[in-house]
Amino acid sequence: MRPDLSPDSELVRRAVEFHGHLGPFLVLGLRAGLLALERLGAAKHELSVVVETEDKPPASCIIDGIQVSTGCTLGRANLQVKWHEGTPKITFKKDSRLLVLKVRDAALKEIVTKIEEGGSEAAAKDVLYKDEKQLFDLSAP
Repeated sequence: MRPDLSPDSELVRRAVEFHGHLGPFLVLGLRAGLLALERLGAAKHELSVVVETEDKPPASCIIDGIQVSTGCTLGRANLQVKWHEGTPKITFKKDSRLLVLKVRDAALKEIVTKIEEGGSEAAAKDVLYKDEKQLFDLSAP
């Protein structure tokens, strides 16, 4: 069963408390982490992850969402960050199984438009309800 991802759900509230505000990249991280847990049949704290993203907000905020949803952290050494320009890419691993998620370019463009039109929180709420196929390209090499 998938967790509730409404703006007032417990998971989203915990993410906002951890991160400081509700933003679309925080939500992308939440969604990516939950998708990885589901697809890899993992429980929280059973994954390792490599996040490739820009070294500044808002793109770097995806890292906080991943931490909250998966339990992967820098301190536990099961989260690694590689700074790079461009589209965020996340590689999750459980045992020898991998799941690679890349944020879709169309999703990034839509997020930018939503932020310009209605602000960061409105864009985040939009991301909460998007189908995962609209947000991510998936591969399991």
